[in-house]
Amino acid sequence: MGISSALYSGVSGLNADSQAMTVIGNNLANASTTGFKASSTTFSDLLSSTIYGSGGMSQVGRGAQVEKVQNDFSQGTFQTTQSGLDCAIEGAGFFCLQKPGDNTTYYSRAGSFSFDTNGYLVNPAGLRVQGQSYTASGTLSSGNPTDIQVSSQGLAPAQATSNITLNTNLDASSTEIPKYTAFNYTDPTTYNYSSSTQVYDSLGNTHLVTVYFRKLDEAGQTVADPTAPATSNLVTGDSTTSTPASGDFTFSSLLAGQTLTIEGRTITATGGTATAADIATAFATGTTTGNAVVSGAFTATWGATVSATDNTTIAVTNAAPGYPAAIPTATVGSVKNPQAANTWDYYWTSKDAAGNPIGQVTSGATPAGTLTFNTDGTLASGGTGTTTGAIDWAGGANSSNIKLNFNTTQFNSTSVVISQSQDGYGSGNLTGTSIDANGTVIASYSNGVQTKLASLVLGKFVNPGGLSAAGNNLFAATADSGPPRVGLPGSELGTIFTDSLEQSNVDTGTQFVQMITVQRAFQANSKIITTVDQMLQDVINMKQ
Repeated sequence: MGISSALYSGVSGLNADSQAMTVIGNNLANASTTGFKASSTTFSDLLSSTIYGSGGMSQVGRGAQVEKVQNDFSQGTFQTTQSGLDCAIEGAGFFCLQKPGDNTTYYSRAGSFSFDTNGYLVNPAGLRVQGQSYTASGTLSSGNPTDIQVSSQGLAPAQATSNITLNTNLDASSTEIPKYTAFNYTDPTTYNYSSSTQVYDSLGNTHLVTVYFRKLDEAGQTVADPTAPATSNLVTGDSTTSTPASGDFTFSSLLAGQTLTIEGRTITATGGTATAADIATAFATGTTTGNAVVSGAFTATWGATVSATDNTTIAVTNAAPGYPAAIPTATVGSVKNPQAANTWDYYWTSKDAAGNPIGQVTSGATPAGTLTFNTDGTLASGGTGTTTGAIDWAGGANSSNIKLNFNTTQFNSTSVVISQSQDGYGSGNLTGTSIDANGTVIASYSNGVQTKLASLVLGKFVNPGGLSAAGNNLFAATADSGPPRVGLPGSELGTIFTDSLEQSNVDTGTQFVQMITVQRAFQANSKIITTVDQMLQDVINMKQ
């Protein structure tokens, strides 16, 4: 091996140092590149030449070469941004991306994302971010990760109200309304308090549902009689002659618990309202009919024959001569309200799409439910109920049932709605998208709805140093890196930080020190070449 071999050793050193300087230059050029990972150059010597001398076999080196350019995947610092779609990973994971129409998955630490014109979440180079989408029921779908896209062209459909929750206080000192007073939503004297809540039908149209509360009279309280039987065509006759008295008597219905007594015969309404027809029949026949229960018998002094002439009237004939020429006065008993103390009934009304009243709009409607309270004012029972039957909103909307939820107290304070809520909403336009700390992509709409679109997935490699750089801050898996472990963000794959970007992990100070080292090595190798050149010149000059 001659002196010229030293030239080639110097050349190899120059080549290796040049490549090392290229790596340093690339690092410094990307000192501000989001998610960039610095590289370092590893050198190795070339195969040595063997020489033989008096001392035996020896080896002489033939120069240097670049063995490998190694990526440094250490954590970069985070920069706070103003974009809700910017993400940084703390941990060893990578974002997963694919080019449109290409099933090859690329991996990146750069998390600057946005939505393209087709609604896909993409990186600055247009690659689509991969994730697990959410189903309509709000659960993550199974299967392989897919493109993340805002669907329905940025519109959120309406949702019909299915629950109304009222947090109220009903005044314990409110005037009790007798049970016989028929509820009428147009008459404020038939209820104590009302509250209206805006709800939505399936098309997103708004309606007002009004709930009415009325306090019932307590058990055992005597109330005035609203339905005393009316009389007409009173019996006529002459008590001084033998002309029999005759006439008729017309009845009205009795409320449950009321009684009607005429000359010893009593009708009691039990189990519900006794109709006028049943009362007439019961008096005429002396037998229980429907809810009209007969007790007692006519006194002998009346002496009349009673028969039912139609559904509501009894005829009185053949009164004995000398008796009064009029039917004796009817005595109507008062009602004993069977309701418990601290009891409120509630009703509801609304209007359909055409403005027609719907709900419990019929006078005397049965309550939708009853609230009962403990003696300390807390709710004892009746905290949940429903509107009576499916609500027909008309106008093309679906019918719906609405559950009524009452968080209600009965304190001696003004009746008031402290808060109210309902779970329906109208249609809305897309107003923005963001990614939360769990990596969930959320779409926000003008109707206040926030919808989970998908969750980002991350990939992690056993040997990230074996990844192949693909440009644009992308890496591709290789046999050296091994296959990725792909899953949702977490302690294993990495934690997502939103409104943040991971900065380059290039340490400029370290790079400049390495630059000086490589520069000096390059100068030394250059000096080898010039020195060998001078030595060769001396050899040539020996001939002269």
